[in-house]
Amino acid sequence: MRIASAVAIGLASLGFCAPAVADEPACKVLGVLGAGLLQQCGDQLHSFGLDLADIKREVQNDAEGRFSFDCPIPLMCDGSPAISGFFVDTDKWKTSGKDAQTISQIMQSLPITVEDAPAESPRPAPAAACAPFDVTIGGASGKGACFNDAATKTATIAMVFAEDDVGFLLNFSQKDIAADKLKDSVVAMLSKFKIDRAKGDLGLMRWMR
Repeated sequence: MRIASAVAIGLASLGFCAPAVADEPACKVLGVLGAGLLQQCGDQLHSFGLDLADIKREVQNDAEGRFSFDCPIPLMCDGSPAISGFFVDTDKWKTSGKDAQTISQIMQSLPITVEDAPAESPRPAPAAACAPFDVTIGGASGKGACFNDAATKTATIAMVFAEDDVGFLLNFSQKDIAADKLKDSVVAMLSKFKIDRAKGDLGLMRWMR
C-alpha cells in the first residue's frame, strides 16, 4: 500500500495525463495516502487527491485507509468541526436512492480500501435533522445530510461525492451545536477543498518504485 501510495504522489506532482476513454475498464485500488487514492484502470494509473487549504490542519490516515484533517494544536481549531472521511464504492452510490438513509449506511460502512471486508449487518439509521441537499467540491457532485446524536450532543454533517471512478465520504462533526447551524458553516467551508487528478501509463510504475 505504501509503495503504491508513493506513486500517487509522484503522478500528481508530475502531472501525467491521458486522453479520456469512452468505456473505461473497472478500476482496482492500489493504495491510499492521506486523502489520496491510486487506482489501476486497465493499463492506466488514476490518481485522485483531496486537499484542504487550512494551515491549521494536516491530513492523517488510519490502518484501514480512513483519512482525517486533524489539528496538531487543538486550540487552533477550537469551535470548528472534526473532519474525516474515506473512499466508497462509486457504483453503489450511483445506483442508490442518494437519500439520508443511504448516507447514514455509508457512514457506518468500511472503506473500499479494506481488503476482504466481512459482510456487515445493517444498523438502524439515525433520524435525519435536515432534508438531503446538493454539494459540490472541485467538479465532484454529491449529496449531504444532517444527523443529531442526542446522547453525545453531537451534530454531524455527512456528504457523499462521486465521479466516474472515485467516490468518497466526508464527515463534519461537532458537539454542542445545532445541525442546521453546523450545516451552514460546513457548506461555506467546501470552497477550501481542492481535488487533484492525474492519469498515466501503467509502465510508469517501474520508474517510481
